[in-house]
Amino acid sequence: MSSLKKFFMVFIICALIGCSASKLTDKQLNDISTIQNNETYQKYLLRNSKFIYLDEGIRVHYTDEGKGPVIILIHGLCDSLHTFDGWARILEDNHRVIRLDLLGFGFSSRSETYSRDIWVNFLDKFVTHLKLEKFSIAGNSLGGLISWSYCVKYPHKVESLILLDPIGYPQRMPSILNLATLPVMNTISKYYIPRFMIRECLKQVHGDKDLVTDELVQRFYFFINLPGRKEDFIKILRLIKEKAGDASISQEIKNIKCPVFIQFGEKDQWVPVELTKFWAQDLPHAVITIYKGIGHIPQSEAPIITAMDTKRFLKKGAKVFYSKSNRKENNNE
Repeated sequence: MSSLKKFFMVFIICALIGCSASKLTDKQLNDISTIQNNETYQKYLLRNSKFIYLDEGIRVHYTDEGKGPVIILIHGLCDSLHTFDGWARILEDNHRVIRLDLLGFGFSSRSETYSRDIWVNFLDKFVTHLKLEKFSIAGNSLGGLISWSYCVKYPHKVESLILLDPIGYPQRMPSILNLATLPVMNTISKYYIPRFMIRECLKQVHGDKDLVTDELVQRFYFFINLPGRKEDFIKILRLIKEKAGDASISQEIKNIKCPVFIQFGEKDQWVPVELTKFWAQDLPHAVITIYKGIGHIPQSEAPIITAMDTKRFLKKGAKVFYSKSNRKENNNE
């Protein structure tokens, strides 16, 4: 029996044994006090966690730390602002570091539908609410797609762009994510996503599998079991699957004019490192650094070296980095 069939059978068995249901409704969760006063939820609130409401009651969970030039950090698929914990500690010495849970993730609100434009508009409403006029953006994976798309739409607002294993060019859908969109799995996943599937996904996005701890698995499991999030997960996977082979997705990349720093994990199984050649072609002024032994989420797996490289880029990017355009290094030392 193939490993894929075994995976499918175990998934079905787990689903039949017991489906997981959240104790709170999405309406109850929209009350910030519900989150702040719930002992289980408090575990995932950070010391500087803040909440605001945008138009139409859209709730945003974010943190705002440090002083100096502003940098906004945007997480990837099924993740949350926690993925940038290490970056925040390093960058806040010289920057005002703002990180947020995207619409449909973490403690932020859900949306009836999802699209690149919806996330870009959400981000602009957020920065407008905070009265931010000029800033840098760093985004990982799906957050990378949103970051560079925002840069294209609002070039006058973005000073520098840092992309970590970003979505940007046509590619194959990761097999485990493609599996979740199949008809039967699709239906079951709306009600139940087992821990072992989350653990397997996390192992795929890490170069060092030992970093996939029970604590990390539990955080992802917690957030995907918030009201309606499993259904959103399937909607977003369908969207990504639909766009994965769309050549038009990358047409606007060459319009990016601000300083760009692209960080890529050599062992990324979800967004192939080979795609860096297209980034280099479309953005000849960009700096590209490949980290040996690292997977799809460099900011989490190697926070010190990736944050320090980012710090140096933000400080001296135009003068130092641009003289070495499209260089490829191993900084995982």
